[in-house]
Amino acid sequence: MQHTSIIPTPNWIVELDEAARQKVNLKGQIAVLTGGATGIGRAISLKLADKGAAVMIADINEDAARQTASEIEEISGSSSWFVTDVTDPDACQELAQSTLENLGPADFLINNAGIAGSKGWQYGLTPPRKIGSRRTR
Repeated sequence: MQHTSIIPTPNWIVELDEAARQKVNLKGQIAVLTGGATGIGRAISLKLADKGAAVMIADINEDAARQTASEIEEISGSSSWFVTDVTDPDACQELAQSTLENLGPADFLINNAGIAGSKGWQYGLTPPRKIGSRRTR
């Protein structure tokens, strides 16, 4: 496999990286993925399922969460979804409880939820509370 980039990477590193990726097995692992229903989150969800993980899709978009969970069911056979606004601490607690009840204790969490906008970053160095509140607590 030939890898091209601005800074050349030795082929042996690329081959080692590819070999490591081939060995990833998440069978029996439970992942919680915020913002997991669409975009990059959806792609991560499907890849986790492909590697054998059970995936809890946490997203503010119920229809998309249902759809992605359904696709995951076809791949790995184990998923669930939960409508969650990650800016609400109570909703996050409910997500944790739902994950435990539906899939079991989470092995890892991927914080992917974010705010999309067409105007780009316009907040300066101090983000407004809504953006800052999405940080892990």
